[in-house]
Amino acid sequence: MNQMKQKGFTLTEMIAVVLIIALLTIIILPSILNQLQSQKDNISEASMQLIYDATELYIKERQSMYPMVAGETYCISLESLVNVGKLKNPLQDLSTGKNIPLNKVVKVLVNEYEEGEYSLVDPQAVTCESTVELPEVSVNVEGKKASITLKSEVGVIGYAVTKKEEEVKEWTPVDGLKETTAEWEAKEATEAGDYTAWVKDKYGKVSSQDFTIEKSAFSTYLYKNNQYNLFSNFTTHYKGGGISFSSSESGYRMNCAIHSATPNHMGIIRTNAMIDTTGYSKLILTYQTSLNSLAVSLKISKSTSNGSNQWNSACGSCGFYENNNGAQLGSSANQNNEVYGDRYEGFNEKEQTLELDLSSRQDKYYIYIEYQGYYNYSTYFLIKSLELQY
Repeated sequence: MNQMKQKGFTLTEMIAVVLIIALLTIIILPSILNQLQSQKDNISEASMQLIYDATELYIKERQSMYPMVAGETYCISLESLVNVGKLKNPLQDLSTGKNIPLNKVVKVLVNEYEEGEYSLVDPQAVTCESTVELPEVSVNVEGKKASITLKSEVGVIGYAVTKKEEEVKEWTPVDGLKETTAEWEAKEATEAGDYTAWVKDKYGKVSSQDFTIEKSAFSTYLYKNNQYNLFSNFTTHYKGGGISFSSSESGYRMNCAIHSATPNHMGIIRTNAMIDTTGYSKLILTYQTSLNSLAVSLKISKSTSNGSNQWNSACGSCGFYENNNGAQLGSSANQNNEVYGDRYEGFNEKEQTLELDLSSRQDKYYIYIEYQGYYNYSTYFLIKSLELQY
């Protein structure tokens, strides 16, 4: 019995052996696996150089994304190089003909000479984060003008404005300022649409910001600041005493003095030429009038006889919306004298606007502005501007 006990192993010894074997496995196995994987992924020097050359060309074609700034690290996947045609698919080793897996990346470390140092690595084994901040661009749009603010800690060297989705063909140079502002303006209504503002810093990094120029920003002023466009003057007709018309830098004015014999002060102000509304969406009247006012109307018509022969210095029986035959403007009794318009009541002596939709009225018309004020008060009506809007 004593001899058998001497030849056996104790439980403690057996546990120690198992632990030693497990420890050796933990230490040795990864090395063996790495060696096997290395043999599997072994890539010839010629193939590695081919990959590095493709990566260098890829970066040169995208300098705004990958500027060669000392200390920068970029990671370009083999899959990306294949997708853009820099490497063939399938990617095969030039020496062995074996397929090269595309789950690796080319690490590009920019050295102090601003040259790339290349290595092929697993994506999990490297961190690729830019150390240089992108430049900033912001856009403030007012009408058809855009104010573009450009910022970069390393200095702005250029900016550009393109139609959205278009590439930059030419940069406007900037003298390396850390912050500057550029002004840009659309010249014609055909230039309304979506745009992109671009900024580039001295390292070639680029940022962009989209903005929109609305078609409504383009207006054709028919009258403003005593200036006429597309017609030469207003033609006027009125009802009531003490009425006069004048034009100055402040606008076209109708003054109505007190005249108790007349029910109300009424006036028609008409363009002396037909205006082509084709392509425009709105007609906008900007005006100011006294508190003792009844109504303002904005209309268009193809006729010049909307009460013009009937309205004179005093016409107590004349209707505000009647034509020569006494019919309502635009009524069935006045088919050849059709008028489209809008009317507003309620005044506060502040600048106001009246709009007329032209979307279904694309033709040539005379423009009529009608005013009505109380007879027993002095009143006035002032046209500040008259504009066509896209």
